[in-house]
Amino acid sequence: PTTGAEYPKHRDHEHDHLLLIFYLNDSDGDTLIYDHDDNLVTCVSPKRGRILLVDGKVQHAVNPPTQKERLVLITTIA
Repeated sequence: PTTGAEYPKHRDHEHDHLLLIFYLNDSDGDTLIYDHDDNLVTCVSPKRGRILLVDGKVQHAVNPPTQKERLVLITTIA
């Protein structure tokens, strides 16, 4: 995977929360998930209907899609 140039590695909030990403379509442009030591743990490919739920305090990034627009619904759960 690339480094997530379009959406670089980040945390949405510093307080305790869960991050929920609901993928609305099939696309490229993986979501990259890191552990608490900032090591890459997994890459999640956008697939319609897929839900990703992770600890919101870990960093994540997005590889920019190259073939098809990436549509997601993102929310945080405190």
